Order: sequence, then C-alpha cells, then structure tokens
Amino acid sequence: MLTNEQVAIINANFEDILVVEAYAGCGKTSTLIEFCKKRANNKILYLAYNSSMAAEAKSKFKNLSNVEVMTMHSLAYKHIGYKYKDRFGNLKANFILYFDTIRQVNEKEKYKICNLALQLFRKFCNSNSQDLKTFFNNAKKRDSSITDEVFSTLLELQDRTKNDNDLIYEHDFYLKEYQLSNPKLDYDYILVDEAQDINECVTDIVLQQNNSKKVFIGDSFQSIYSFRGASNSLKKLVKQNNAKILMLTNSFRCSEKIAEIANDYLKLVGSKNDFIGLNKKFEDTKQKAYISRTNAKLFEIAINNLDKKIFFVGGLSSYNFNDLIDILNLMLKGSKKYENFNDFKKYLNELEEANQQNNILNILENNNLIFNDFNELLAYINSLQESDGLNILNIISSNIVTIKNPFYAHFKDFKQLQDYISTNEDIEVQSKINMVLKNINKNIYKLIKQIKNQTTNNINKAEIILSTAHKSKGLEFLNVELTDDFIDVKDCIANSKPIEREEIHLLYVAITRAKQELICDKKYILD
Repeated sequence: MLTNEQVAIINANFEDILVVEAYAGCGKTSTLIEFCKKRANNKILYLAYNSSMAAEAKSKFKNLSNVEVMTMHSLAYKHIGYKYKDRFGNLKANFILYFDTIRQVNEKEKYKICNLALQLFRKFCNSNSQDLKTFFNNAKKRDSSITDEVFSTLLELQDRTKNDNDLIYEHDFYLKEYQLSNPKLDYDYILVDEAQDINECVTDIVLQQNNSKKVFIGDSFQSIYSFRGASNSLKKLVKQNNAKILMLTNSFRCSEKIAEIANDYLKLVGSKNDFIGLNKKFEDTKQKAYISRTNAKLFEIAINNLDKKIFFVGGLSSYNFNDLIDILNLMLKGSKKYENFNDFKKYLNELEEANQQNNILNILENNNLIFNDFNELLAYINSLQESDGLNILNIISSNIVTIKNPFYAHFKDFKQLQDYISTNEDIEVQSKINMVLKNINKNIYKLIKQIKNQTTNNINKAEIILSTAHKSKGLEFLNVELTDDFIDVKDCIANSKPIEREEIHLLYVAITRAKQELICDKKYILD
C-alpha cells in the first residue's frame, strides 16, 4: 500500500530536477521502482552510492529492462579508471616524500607539505572545479599555511597520478578525470540515490546532462561522509530555481517510540517535518546489534563477548584489527633486526620499557612459551647458550620485523610514527594507537585470533552484530544498543559547547537502524 507521499513522487511532473527528501526507512527504493515502472518507455540510469548498494538495487530492479544500475565510479571506471587498475589503494602522505619538488626539504617539513598537498588534491578531486591552479589560489586565500611549495608538490602529485606507475592511485582520482572530460550520458532520466552523500564532482557530472531529467533522492540528515568529500548536495539542489521538492516522512521500519527519539535530533538540525513511526509489533529475537562511533569500541565489545558468535558488518577485515599487531611490532622493532643471539640477549637485558616487555611475553605466549614475568624470561635467556636460544630468537625476531601494512612498514620505529601523527593529525591511525595502548597489558595477538575464531560470515548465525554507525547506514536491526562513544549532545547543549552537525546526523543514523528496541545511555535521550 503506497502512501500519498509515494504516489506524489511516482506521478511527479517536472522539467529538469526532482529532489526527494526521504527520512530513514521511508520506502525510497520501492518508490523509485514504481517511478521507473510508470516510465517503462524511458531509458533510465540508477546511480547507487557504492557497490554493495548497487548490487542490492540490481536485484530489485532486475525485472525492469529500461533501468541500468551503476555506481558513478563504475561508470567512470569503464571509460577511464581501468587504466589504473593495478595501482588502486589508499594514498598516504608518507608515500609521496620522495617527490622532486621537496627533495631538499627537512623531514618534518616534508610531512607537513605532503599532507597539505594530498588533502588539497583530494578536495580538488571531490569538487566541481575545472582547474587545479584556480582551486589552489582560492584555497590559499582561505589558509595562509598553504605555500607555493605546497602548490609545486600538488602539481607534481597531479602529474604522477597519471604517469607514475609506482604511486598508489585512489578511485576518486579517475572520477575527477571523468568529470573533466565532460561526459555525455544517453538517458532520459538519471536517478541518484543517497544524494546527501555525493560530492560536488558527482553532482556536476549529473547536472551536465542537459538532455536528461534528474532525480536526487536521499536524507539530508543522514549526511555523514564529509570526511570523504561529500557535500550534502541535497541542501544545495533544493535551492536550484528549476527544482521540484517532495518528501517521504512515513517510516516502514522504526517504531513510534524510536521515531520520537529521532525527531528530537532532527529538530536540533532544523527539520520542519515530523518523522512518523510505524505502529507494528515485530517478531522476538535474542540477536542484538551494537552500533558504535569508533572501531576501538567494537574491539572492546568483541573481546568482552568471546563466548558468542559475532558478525561484523562489512566483514572483519574491514575493521583492520591486524593493524594493531603492526603497531605493536613497530613499538618493539626499533630500527634493528637481531640476527645473532648475543646481540639479542643484550637487547633484552637493556629493555626497560614495560609495554615492550609485555609485548615480548605476549609474542612468546602466543607461541606456547609462557613465562610469569619478564624477569623470569631474562633468567631463562641468560642461562642459554647461543645454539639453545635460536628458537626464541627466531620467534621474536620474525614477529618484530614482520609489518604487513606498507603504511606502518614505512616507519623505522614507533617514535617516527608518533612524529607523523603529531604533524598530520591522522585520526584513524591515532585511534588505533589508543586501542593498542588501552589493551597493552593484554595479549592482543591472542585476542585478535580469538575474535577471528568467534566471527561468522552468516548474520543469521550470529548472537551479536557489530558495526560502526557509518557502516550501519542503509541497514536495519530489530534490537540495537548504542555504545557510549558518541558525542554527548545533552552535555554540549547544557554547557554551550559547539556541536558538529555531522555528529548529530551520525546519532540519527544509529538510532534509526532500530526497528523495535533501542538500548542506550540516557544521555542520548533528549528531553
């Protein structure tokens, strides 16, 4: 049974642009399917936000031969991106330290320049700008720390992304090339889903299509990807003179109680329309989904629930827990590989750092060599002849020199990583370091192995589901528990502290994943 709001969208008559604001779980996809059915004689392109959403959309639109489902990246890949397929990855500032333009610059200043250049290049790729020099000059006016040296590095980066086969290449780089090629798409309608999360580059590609009618659908209040360059295009598109604006406010997911909690957050960020909950009783289940702000909190929940089967949204590997081992090994590594027993014995006897001592004990315990404390290990080591000590030497040496992630492998020791963090403010890496330090007295090697053993790839077999709020977007669960690492909006309001709008959006996303029961600290219930 379609709502009046859905019928209005399906029958909408518009000249160029239709913007649909759709709250969480309000039947976006079913509305778009009916929209396409009504236009069976028109050629329609449905642009999904990412590959998983595209796969889901393909299954839902499979009976509509007039609809082609793609992501904007897959469209750009077909024309340009395929040329760079052997280089895809996540580029870090420390990977561009060898550039010619900064060869003579001191190490710490190099980090700063590389970081600024990479940040600017990503912003350029996400923008609708047509010219890098103009983009740079505008950025320089806003930030005096952006120097001509940064621009030289930026120009070299732009050139090397196309020509240096050793440089990691990001997917947004070829999307920018595609935009600058001024592509022409042969469709009567282009539907853009999750439009609040697209960036200016994608918006510009779609708006260039003068022969197509455009439908942008999404939820402005679920805009949570500004760190990836998203610009909440819906808010800008509604201001277009030729845009028709419609709403979807009736949820087919959330109970009335959960909608009531969500409405308080919507009002905080200026929503003028109520989110209407569903009056329905769902089936009972003991399965619970934990939704967190950070990976660190999920690691904590996982190690506290090792007696349960765990499902990680997006797959366990996407949470990069193995990076914790790389950080541990970097703490231990120093700049030296110990190749003979006497050298290694001297190193152990001079090792005073408790964190490193614990790490040595954990490595050995993980290999079934257990000592009560570090002094017991030292006494044992000092009693051995070289030939007898090679086993322990090989176990520890193989661990402290094996760093799998090339980003961490670049640093000669932990201090150099800390210097990088202080210069670049890499929040993702800092959170992982914090995770290691918080659990430093535990055997992280063993914990990660236990988490892997308890993880299932079948969500129906899981007793608990773990997800960050970002990864949970688009999903729904009967029972949800919010962890306590989100922003305390109540405290911010009470003490007149500034609140980033996107943090409120993130709480709204997390809350509206729940269909029936929401468990959370009372600080997240706004009165």
